[in-house]
Amino acid sequence: MGRIQNFEDLNKSEIRNAALTILESAYNSIDTEEVVKKMISVVRNILLIGETKIPLDSVDRIFVVGAGKCSPKAACAVEKILGERITGGIVLGTKKRDLCSLTMREGTHPYPSEANISATKELLEILHGLTPRDLVIALVSGGGSTLLCNPQNMTCQAERDIVQAMFEKGATINELNTIRKHISGARGGMLAYHAYPARIVSLIFSDVPGNTGMDMVASGPTILDPTTVSDAMVIIKKYNLEHYFPDGSLIETVKDEKFFERVTNILAVSNDNALRTMKKTAESLGFSSSIITNTLSGEARVIGKEIVEKIKNAPSKTAYFWGGEPTVTITQKGKGGRELELVLSAVPHVDEHVLIVGAASDGRDNSDFAGAICDIMTLKNAQAKNIDPIKSLKENTSYKFFETVGDFILTGETGENVSDLIFALKQ
Repeated sequence: MGRIQNFEDLNKSEIRNAALTILESAYNSIDTEEVVKKMISVVRNILLIGETKIPLDSVDRIFVVGAGKCSPKAACAVEKILGERITGGIVLGTKKRDLCSLTMREGTHPYPSEANISATKELLEILHGLTPRDLVIALVSGGGSTLLCNPQNMTCQAERDIVQAMFEKGATINELNTIRKHISGARGGMLAYHAYPARIVSLIFSDVPGNTGMDMVASGPTILDPTTVSDAMVIIKKYNLEHYFPDGSLIETVKDEKFFERVTNILAVSNDNALRTMKKTAESLGFSSSIITNTLSGEARVIGKEIVEKIKNAPSKTAYFWGGEPTVTITQKGKGGRELELVLSAVPHVDEHVLIVGAASDGRDNSDFAGAICDIMTLKNAQAKNIDPIKSLKENTSYKFFETVGDFILTGETGENVSDLIFALKQ
């Protein structure tokens, strides 16, 4: 079976087959275990991590730590490569995975919990007392901000309330993570601080659109943070969140460069990998293909319609690709994610020549659906079932819409996370 579990249920036309094949290729191109296998090897007693070369006779102990949706799967691959060379470590993830020498802790996402706090304390304790001859391999990926929960000057519930309020107001991930850095003892360079003076090599699985700032992936636990308390305050005022921060309860992140002199941060994979692969696959299927942007942002309910209009005006056999993370401003209490809402907004505007797909790379679009596919069959099926896409959009009930119509994409939790996969085809 491929990544798309309901491939055959959705595969009802030639253009759908092409779309599903393209999406499958994207998921395969960002496979976490395969990425780690390409990044890490041991050759003649030299540990190679990307282009970084570390003589193993200069290392007394190797610890592996990680946090994020990719981290458990990445840790499994690291164990297979390094085996008994690993002294120990811990990874925090959203899905339980059996590991050998490493400890796995399953936490909650997208909202923090006491379980996340407990696991984070356990991770920080492992980093205490390290020496210059110790090596820490950090596996950092999207979702790590929530999992690395070590609130300062506030409770876990207060942090949860802040995150929920920002989600509902349509805040960007950069805005959210800027605040997260300044309320935590585990983000914004704090893993580097706790591990000092050990050497750190951090593999970063980026879910940040455009790769414009690795410090935003999992709120940058191994990176010197460029943001300040003042930056966080601007965002707090923008979204009227002052009541969550009485008495100046924000904290400044680590700014002393000495804690980062022996840290190497490596971009392991990003949305660009998926975009390039989808483009290549589409071209092999006879489509003239273009990557429009890897920094798509804005209201999902607006973007879907705009994408349909763009592909309608394209020549036949055209494929357009976008990477990024739209936002959803929640006005009702319905269920759904940004890709379900984006595709739902396209439904009233499709014709018999075009198709649009929006899917979360982690397989969880704020639900058990990865996303959805939409073409003229979707619109006709909705009409036959007497379900109004415009009303569903207003009520934030994208999940119910696609559950009823049947054009949801199901992958299960993938163990990958490189922001969203969005494309449109014209046959």
